Amino acid sequence: MRERGENAAGTGGEGGLILTPIPQHLFSVFEDGPFSVCSVCDRPLCGEDGNRLYEIKKAYRGSNVVFECAICHECGLSLLADYSKESIAAIRKFFAARFKHGLTIFECHFCGKPRNPETSEASVMAVCVGKNLVQPPICMCDPCGEILNSSLSSRTRDVNRGFLRDNFPGIPADKADSPVIAV
Repeated sequence: MRERGENAAGTGGEGGLILTPIPQHLFSVFEDGPFSVCSVCDRPLCGEDGNRLYEIKKAYRGSNVVFECAICHECGLSLLADYSKESIAAIRKFFAARFKHGLTIFECHFCGKPRNPETSEASVMAVCVGKNLVQPPICMCDPCGEILNSSLSSRTRDVNRGFLRDNFPGIPADKADSPVIAV
């Protein structure tokens, strides 16, 4: 068992966190390896420029990745600044009321239903620093994503659509309304 403040290799983590290496299923299918730069600003996520806090988001249709990104903390905060106060409150309420601990990425962390990796549509999100996970990845099935999205203000949904359109051209139309949860 690792000690608090040690990563998987037994070395100290960022700020006393228990860090584990990012698993391959969270690597970029387009970069054919770990995400190396922020998908928005192109700043390095680890290396000489430091180890940035960032979020990986992957949307799946069955076992196929239909959307993926890594968004650094700074870009996430910039996006979050454009969300309405009502939407931020709705996101917090959704997580507080529905989040279920201890599930795998093959179960929705909000309704508990199993995700069939061959047929289900879902998003997997993970908070990372450098080449390590800060916490275990979480899964949100599309029905729960729709519930969360419906609780957002029209202003916030417009912000999300604009953010995705401007930064990720070619995103599938049915994913353009997916909430982007900023770290």
